[in-house]
Amino acid sequence: AISLVHAAPASIEVTTAPSSVKAGIASATGFGLRVLDAYGNLVTDWSRGSWASSSPSLTMTYMSSTTSSPQVSSTVNLTALISTASANAGRATFSNVVIGGLATTSKQIQFGLAGSQISVSSTVAIVGGAAQQLSFTGGIQPPGSYVAGSTMPAVAVVVSDAFGNTTSEVASVSAAVSSSGVLTG
Repeated sequence: AISLVHAAPASIEVTTAPSSVKAGIASATGFGLRVLDAYGNLVTDWSRGSWASSSPSLTMTYMSSTTSSPQVSSTVNLTALISTASANAGRATFSNVVIGGLATTSKQIQFGLAGSQISVSSTVAIVGGAAQQLSFTGGIQPPGSYVAGSTMPAVAVVVSDAFGNTTSEVASVSAAVSSSGVLTG
């Protein structure tokens, strides 16, 4: 009987990835990848050939911002080991990935097989993260004082994350009167 074994690694396939991540929050969905040979076979044996490695790995590279400088991005490099256990051999997962940035952007993620030129890229959208700050919108600021019994123009606020993105996270907003009086509406 002839036993068919895979050839050398030739490509990386992204098997799972979030379509979007919340800015500054660990992604609930991991980035799952697998390594394939030129014929589409999963590379499961890392003990032979020119690709032999006792700890095969993939790298993940992307640009991310910090809350102190949301307009400035720096390169982030992560590493995940490729499983050599039979059930998951040839696969790797990047979990709890945190990407910071403005929600108007998408980030390109580059994955590479360590020690080779084999790579693949993916794109993920950045959406608003955790509620961090309030700001008034529509150009109407609340007045510093107001005549009792008169109607004050409506004010609107937007809830933003630490990067300045409008957030979809639930936030509780309250208003109070700083001296005697009643606030209605």
